[in-house]
Amino acid sequence: MIDFRRRVVLPLLSIVISSIVGLLLVEIVLRIVDYSRPPFYQYDPETGTSHRPNADGWYDREDLIKIHINSNGLRGPEVPVAKPPGVFRIAVLGDSFAEGFQVEYDKRFSKVMQDDLNAGQCAGAGKKIEVLNFGVSGYGQTREILMFRHRAKAYQPDRVLLQFHGGNDFRNNTKEVEHNPFNPYFVFDSSGRLVLDRSNLDSPAFRHKVRWSNLRNDIVVHVRVLQVLQDYYERTVIQAETAAAEADAVDPSVTNVRTIAVAPPGSEIERKQWRLTEAHLRLLADEVRSATGAPLWVFNVPPELALLPDPKKRQQQLDALKLPDADYVEHRLAEFFRAENISFIPMSAPLRTFAETNHLDLHYFDYRKGLGGHWNAQTHVEAGHLIARAMCPALNVH
Repeated sequence: MIDFRRRVVLPLLSIVISSIVGLLLVEIVLRIVDYSRPPFYQYDPETGTSHRPNADGWYDREDLIKIHINSNGLRGPEVPVAKPPGVFRIAVLGDSFAEGFQVEYDKRFSKVMQDDLNAGQCAGAGKKIEVLNFGVSGYGQTREILMFRHRAKAYQPDRVLLQFHGGNDFRNNTKEVEHNPFNPYFVFDSSGRLVLDRSNLDSPAFRHKVRWSNLRNDIVVHVRVLQVLQDYYERTVIQAETAAAEADAVDPSVTNVRTIAVAPPGSEIERKQWRLTEAHLRLLADEVRSATGAPLWVFNVPPELALLPDPKKRQQQLDALKLPDADYVEHRLAEFFRAENISFIPMSAPLRTFAETNHLDLHYFDYRKGLGGHWNAQTHVEAGHLIARAMCPALNVH
């Protein structure tokens, strides 16, 4: 027995102790150099995914940005759910463009418009204007409606502003195009009514994610060594699986995901995507009006083609697509919103002028030394100014 301990147990114990000490040293070094890549998202039975409360660390997909999520899942400082006296609240719904992880908190359009509204003529009768941003990456209108129902409405907003992105909202809203088993969807029933499909809750894989993946990430958020491993896994395995799933989800014979954001629908599935999306927007507008007594406000994220700072390059690409311009979605939305009494802020023309005048690519990030998929800080700031100017005259803050 003594010989076994000397030959087997003690060497194994030494290896275990050395490994623990080594991992502790690595953890200490990672904390000293401020390495922090926590999971910022969690699986959510109500919305599919949402922000992980109290997550704090660096996000570096397009720029290196320090992100803090408060205890209620909103980026930024703590905000009471109950609206204090003397506060006028605007709730922002949207996807990754609204979420704005690519820019500093103070540069997001929602913070810029809040500052503008409080500094300008909209600040009236002693009211403080708060703009609360509920944007989450990957959302379409289905999950934005659910975010309003289950989260944003509790904050008693006086107005609701929706960020619409034609580049992926149509896909996100259509189960047979995106068919993500972890997401809820609104679908048409046999009578053409929009009904909520929560079959994701019946999926054993989703229940597993809610229970065990969330539990794992509750641990990862506190351990930097595990964050290194998870970050590597997400950048390799997860990205490859996501790309493969998206390629499998979208049949190029029935829908062109690149042109649906700039051109009229060319297939039956694309026409259905439009019908579904308009039904979503109508439903959200009805729920917002019921909750706030005011119309829904919407602004659009124009396609990158519409905002190219070089008019010649833009025209060359339009000619190749045989399109007169890249603003089809915006024009069609404007007509729809007029008919539905929804307040719309078209962004293509002012942002295009901003890009051309200042010779700026609105999606360029110095950190990447190239283009990202989202607005950079200059674009967020300009968008915040534009939205504030458009909303101010109609807010009736009192």
